[in-house]
Amino acid sequence: MSVVTLAFLKTLLLPPGLCVVIAGLALCLRRKQRLSMFLLWFAVTLLYLCSTPLASRALAGLLEQRYPPLVLDAPLTPGVAAIVVLGCDRYANAPEYGRDEVSACTLARVRYAAELQARSGLPVLLSGGRPMGEAESEAQLMDRVMADRFGVKARWLEQDSRNTAENAAASAALMRAANIQRIALVTHAMHMPRAVRSFRRQGLEPVPAPTQYYSVADHRPAWFAVLPSAGSLLVSNMALYEMLGLAWYAITGK
Repeated sequence: MSVVTLAFLKTLLLPPGLCVVIAGLALCLRRKQRLSMFLLWFAVTLLYLCSTPLASRALAGLLEQRYPPLVLDAPLTPGVAAIVVLGCDRYANAPEYGRDEVSACTLARVRYAAELQARSGLPVLLSGGRPMGEAESEAQLMDRVMADRFGVKARWLEQDSRNTAENAAASAALMRAANIQRIALVTHAMHMPRAVRSFRRQGLEPVPAPTQYYSVADHRPAWFAVLPSAGSLLVSNMALYEMLGLAWYAITGK
Protein backbone atom coordinates (compact mmCIF):
# COMPACT_ATOMS: atom_id res chain seq x y z
CA MET A 1 0.00 0.00 0.00
CA SER A 2 1.41 3.39 -1.01
CA VAL A 3 2.04 6.16 1.52
CA VAL A 4 -0.52 8.39 -0.21
CA THR A 5 -3.21 5.69 -0.17
CA LEU A 6 -2.55 4.99 3.50
CA ALA A 7 -2.83 8.69 4.36
CA PHE A 8 -6.14 8.92 2.47
CA LEU A 9 -7.60 5.88 4.24
CA LYS A 10 -6.39 7.18 7.59
CA THR A 11 -8.27 10.42 6.95
CA LEU A 12 -11.50 8.57 6.15
CA LEU A 13 -11.36 5.98 8.92
CA LEU A 14 -10.24 8.07 11.89
CA PRO A 15 -11.56 11.19 13.63
CA PRO A 16 -11.93 13.96 12.68
CA GLY A 17 -12.22 12.80 9.06
CA LEU A 18 -14.54 9.95 10.02
CA CYS A 19 -16.84 12.43 11.79
CA VAL A 20 -17.02 14.55 8.63
CA VAL A 21 -17.84 11.46 6.56
CA ILE A 22 -20.64 10.45 8.95
CA ALA A 23 -22.02 14.00 9.02
CA GLY A 24 -21.94 14.10 5.23
CA LEU A 25 -23.81 10.80 5.09
CA ALA A 26 -26.39 12.25 7.48
CA LEU A 27 -26.96 15.17 5.13
CA CYS A 28 -27.34 12.83 2.17
CA LEU A 29 -29.99 10.90 4.11
CA ARG A 30 -31.86 13.95 5.37
CA ARG A 31 -35.14 12.65 3.92
CA LYS A 32 -34.87 9.83 6.46
CA GLN A 33 -35.06 12.23 9.34
CA ARG A 34 -34.58 9.87 12.27
CA LEU A 35 -31.58 8.10 10.74
CA SER A 36 -30.11 11.39 9.59
CA MET A 37 -30.40 12.96 13.04
CA PHE A 38 -28.93 9.86 14.67
CA LEU A 39 -25.90 9.92 12.38
CA LEU A 40 -25.42 13.65 12.86
CA TRP A 41 -25.54 13.41 16.64
CA PHE A 42 -23.26 10.37 16.54
CA ALA A 43 -20.69 12.32 14.51
CA VAL A 44 -20.82 15.29 16.88
CA THR A 45 -20.61 13.07 19.98
CA LEU A 46 -17.69 11.07 18.57
CA LEU A 47 -15.85 14.26 17.68
CA TYR A 48 -16.43 15.69 21.16
CA LEU A 49 -15.36 12.54 23.00
CA CYS A 50 -12.19 12.10 20.96
CA SER A 51 -11.35 15.75 21.61
CA THR A 52 -11.37 15.40 25.40
CA PRO A 53 -8.34 14.51 27.52
CA LEU A 54 -10.52 12.00 29.36
CA ALA A 55 -11.05 9.89 26.23
CA SER A 56 -7.67 10.46 24.61
CA ARG A 57 -5.79 9.40 27.76
CA ALA A 58 -7.96 6.30 28.07
CA LEU A 59 -7.30 5.31 24.46
CA ALA A 60 -3.58 5.96 24.80
CA GLY A 61 -3.46 4.02 28.05
CA LEU A 62 -4.79 0.88 26.38
CA LEU A 63 -1.59 0.81 24.33
CA GLU A 64 0.92 2.39 26.69
CA GLN A 65 0.23 0.23 29.74
CA ARG A 66 1.70 -2.81 27.99
CA TYR A 67 5.25 -1.48 28.24
CA PRO A 68 6.21 0.60 31.28
CA PRO A 69 9.16 2.99 31.07
CA LEU A 70 12.65 1.79 31.85
CA VAL A 71 13.82 2.40 35.41
CA LEU A 72 15.53 5.78 35.52
CA ASP A 73 19.34 5.53 35.57
CA ALA A 74 19.23 1.72 35.83
CA PRO A 75 21.48 -0.38 33.56
CA LEU A 76 19.90 -1.74 30.41
CA THR A 77 18.82 -5.38 30.27
CA PRO A 78 21.85 -7.70 30.11
CA GLY A 79 22.65 -8.80 26.60
CA VAL A 80 21.39 -5.66 24.88
CA ALA A 81 24.01 -4.85 22.24
CA ALA A 82 22.54 -1.91 20.33
CA ILE A 83 19.96 0.87 20.53
CA VAL A 84 17.50 1.03 17.62
CA VAL A 85 15.54 4.26 17.12
CA LEU A 86 12.54 4.45 14.80
CA GLY A 87 11.81 7.61 12.85
CA CYS A 88 8.55 9.51 13.26
CA ASP A 89 8.03 11.71 10.20
CA ARG A 90 9.80 14.98 9.47
CA TYR A 91 9.36 18.76 9.58
CA ALA A 92 9.42 19.29 5.82
CA ASN A 93 10.86 22.47 4.28
CA ALA A 94 11.47 24.07 7.67
CA PRO A 95 11.83 27.78 6.80
CA GLU A 96 13.94 28.62 9.85
CA TYR A 97 16.47 25.94 8.92
CA GLY A 98 16.24 26.11 5.13
CA ARG A 99 15.87 22.34 4.83
CA ASP A 100 13.95 19.35 6.14
CA GLU A 101 14.38 18.76 9.87
CA VAL A 102 13.24 16.11 12.31
CA SER A 103 9.69 16.44 13.60
CA ALA A 104 8.98 17.04 17.28
CA CYS A 105 7.92 13.40 17.47
CA THR A 106 11.23 12.19 16.04
CA LEU A 107 13.24 14.58 18.20
CA ALA A 108 11.67 13.12 21.35
CA ARG A 109 12.85 9.65 20.35
CA VAL A 110 16.33 10.84 19.42
CA ARG A 111 16.69 12.70 22.71
CA TYR A 112 15.76 9.64 24.74
CA ALA A 113 18.02 7.39 22.67
CA ALA A 114 20.92 9.78 23.23
CA GLU A 115 20.31 9.56 26.98
CA LEU A 116 20.30 5.76 26.84
CA GLN A 117 23.50 5.82 24.79
CA ALA A 118 25.19 8.06 27.34
CA ARG A 119 24.22 5.64 30.12
CA SER A 120 25.20 2.47 28.28
CA GLY A 121 27.80 3.37 25.65
CA LEU A 122 25.98 1.13 23.16
CA PRO A 123 26.06 1.79 19.40
CA VAL A 124 22.97 3.32 17.80
CA LEU A 125 20.98 2.36 14.71
CA LEU A 126 18.66 5.02 13.26
CA SER A 127 15.81 3.76 11.09
CA GLY A 128 13.76 5.82 8.64
CA GLY A 129 13.60 6.16 4.88
CA ARG A 130 12.23 8.50 2.22
CA PRO A 131 8.50 7.68 2.10
CA MET A 132 7.75 10.52 -0.33
CA GLY A 133 11.02 10.33 -2.25
CA GLU A 134 12.71 13.12 -0.29
CA ALA A 135 16.37 14.03 -0.85
CA GLU A 136 17.39 13.07 2.70
CA SER A 137 16.17 10.05 4.61
CA GLU A 138 14.68 10.35 8.08
CA ALA A 139 17.70 8.41 9.34
CA GLN A 140 20.02 11.10 7.94
CA LEU A 141 17.99 13.86 9.60
CA MET A 142 18.07 11.97 12.89
CA ASP A 143 21.80 11.36 12.58
CA ARG A 144 22.49 15.04 12.06
CA VAL A 145 20.43 16.21 15.02
CA MET A 146 21.76 13.46 17.31
CA ALA A 147 25.34 14.42 16.50
CA ASP A 148 24.85 18.20 16.57
CA ARG A 149 22.66 18.49 19.66
CA PHE A 150 23.57 15.44 21.71
CA GLY A 151 27.10 14.56 20.61
CA VAL A 152 26.19 11.02 19.57
CA LYS A 153 27.07 9.60 16.16
CA ALA A 154 25.04 6.63 14.92
CA ARG A 155 26.88 3.52 13.80
CA TRP A 156 24.16 2.36 11.39
CA LEU A 157 21.66 4.23 9.22
CA GLU A 158 18.70 2.30 7.83
CA GLN A 159 17.37 4.51 5.02
CA ASP A 160 14.93 2.41 2.99
CA SER A 161 11.91 1.83 5.23
CA ARG A 162 8.53 3.52 4.86
CA ASN A 163 6.61 2.01 7.77
CA THR A 164 7.05 0.05 10.99
CA ALA A 165 7.16 -3.38 9.34
CA GLU A 166 9.85 -2.18 6.94
CA ASN A 167 11.71 -0.51 9.84
CA ALA A 168 11.89 -3.91 11.50
CA ALA A 169 12.86 -5.91 8.41
CA ALA A 170 15.63 -3.56 7.29
CA SER A 171 16.98 -2.98 10.81
CA ALA A 172 17.01 -6.71 11.50
CA ALA A 173 19.16 -7.28 8.42
CA LEU A 174 21.72 -4.78 9.71
CA MET A 175 21.65 -6.30 13.19
CA ARG A 176 22.12 -9.83 11.89
CA ALA A 177 25.09 -8.67 9.84
CA ALA A 178 26.59 -7.31 13.07
CA ASN A 179 25.72 -10.55 14.94
CA ILE A 180 23.37 -8.67 17.27
CA GLN A 181 20.21 -10.32 18.59
CA ARG A 182 19.00 -8.27 21.56
CA ILE A 183 18.33 -4.55 21.11
CA ALA A 184 16.88 -1.65 23.06
CA LEU A 185 13.99 -0.41 20.91
CA VAL A 186 13.17 3.30 21.17
CA THR A 187 9.82 4.64 19.99
CA HIS A 188 6.73 6.28 21.44
CA ALA A 189 5.01 4.24 24.16
CA MET A 190 1.81 4.22 22.10
CA HIS A 191 3.66 2.84 19.07
CA MET A 192 5.63 0.25 21.03
CA PRO A 193 3.16 -2.70 20.80
CA ARG A 194 3.20 -2.64 17.00
CA ALA A 195 6.95 -2.03 16.86
CA VAL A 196 7.76 -4.89 19.25
CA ARG A 197 5.53 -7.25 17.27
CA SER A 198 7.28 -6.35 14.01
CA PHE A 199 10.79 -6.74 15.41
CA ARG A 200 10.00 -10.06 17.06
CA ARG A 201 8.65 -11.37 13.77
CA GLN A 202 12.06 -10.55 12.27
CA GLY A 203 13.78 -12.76 14.84
CA LEU A 204 15.22 -10.04 17.06
CA GLU A 205 14.77 -9.69 20.83
CA PRO A 206 13.59 -6.12 21.36
CA VAL A 207 13.78 -4.70 24.88
CA PRO A 208 11.16 -1.91 24.90
CA ALA A 209 12.53 1.53 25.73
CA PRO A 210 9.39 3.65 25.33
CA THR A 211 9.19 7.42 25.53
CA GLN A 212 6.47 10.09 25.27
CA TYR A 213 3.52 8.78 27.29
CA TYR A 214 0.20 10.46 26.50
CA SER A 215 -1.94 8.67 29.08
CA VAL A 216 -0.47 10.50 32.07
CA ALA A 217 -2.43 13.36 33.60
CA ASP A 218 -1.04 16.88 33.45
CA HIS A 219 -1.08 19.55 36.17
CA ARG A 220 -4.35 21.21 35.20
CA PRO A 221 -7.54 20.89 37.31
CA ALA A 222 -9.42 17.61 36.90
CA TRP A 223 -12.40 19.25 35.18
CA PHE A 224 -10.16 20.15 32.22
CA ALA A 225 -10.42 16.46 31.27
CA VAL A 226 -13.85 17.05 29.72
CA LEU A 227 -12.91 20.17 27.76
CA PRO A 228 -12.30 19.50 24.05
CA SER A 229 -8.98 20.45 22.47
CA ALA A 230 -7.13 19.89 19.22
CA GLY A 231 -4.26 18.27 21.12
CA SER A 232 -6.51 15.62 22.64
CA LEU A 233 -8.08 14.95 19.25
CA LEU A 234 -4.61 14.35 17.83
CA VAL A 235 -3.79 11.87 20.62
CA SER A 236 -7.07 10.01 20.03
CA ASN A 237 -6.31 9.90 16.31
CA MET A 238 -2.85 8.48 17.00
CA ALA A 239 -4.16 5.85 19.43
CA LEU A 240 -6.92 4.68 17.10
CA TYR A 241 -4.44 4.55 14.23
CA GLU A 242 -2.16 2.29 16.28
CA MET A 243 -5.08 0.02 17.14
CA LEU A 244 -6.02 -0.27 13.47
CA GLY A 245 -2.35 -0.85 12.65
CA LEU A 246 -2.10 -3.70 15.15
CA ALA A 247 -5.22 -5.28 13.70
CA TRP A 248 -3.93 -4.90 10.14
CA TYR A 249 -0.54 -6.38 11.02
CA ALA A 250 -2.26 -9.32 12.71
CA ILE A 251 -4.42 -9.94 9.63
CA THR A 252 -1.55 -9.63 7.15
CA GLY A 253 1.06 -11.38 9.30
CA LYS A 254 3.44 -8.42 9.47
